[in-house]
Amino acid sequence: GTTTISGTSESGASINVYAGSALIGNGTAVACDWTVIVSPAFVSGNVITVKAATSGKCESAASLPITVNALPAATIKSNSPVCEGYNLNLESSGGVSYLWTGPTNSDFNSTDPKPIIYGVTASPYSGTYSVTVTGSNGCQATLTTDVTIIAMVDFIASSDSPVCEGSPLQLSLTDGGPGY
Repeated sequence: GTTTISGTSESGASINVYAGSALIGNGTAVACDWTVIVSPAFVSGNVITVKAATSGKCESAASLPITVNALPAATIKSNSPVCEGYNLNLESSGGVSYLWTGPTNSDFNSTDPKPIIYGVTASPYSGTYSVTVTGSNGCQATLTTDVTIIAMVDFIASSDSPVCEGSPLQLSLTDGGPGY
């Protein structure tokens, strides 16, 4: 990952960014704006100093202590695949608040870390579910999981009942779908 440090300075100024005494990035102000991309490992917990220098002028500097908060250690899981008519169990952890959304055609959303959707059907509940997990520091991570809902097959049960005691009983299941 990277951290972006940006600011304004006189156009054309040469920008150097330091963590302690180590130069961690540099750039040039264009139309007074500048951006330097650095590794967060150099930023968090350090005093960052930005120095700007323009030809014919004295160098100026500004220093600030910087904290880069970590993203929540978010997790996501489900009990997919699930047969139609059964419950879909979703679960996320690693944060203090959760915002779930479901596949495009579903109206599913939830703020529960472990929502349950009862008696699901393939449409509209098969698809991608997303959860945005917010950590205690306000940082967010978004995760997705693909869910498959399996259609149930209709069977017709039959037997040769009644039969006499001691005689075999024949049971059969026939696919009750179209053209059975």
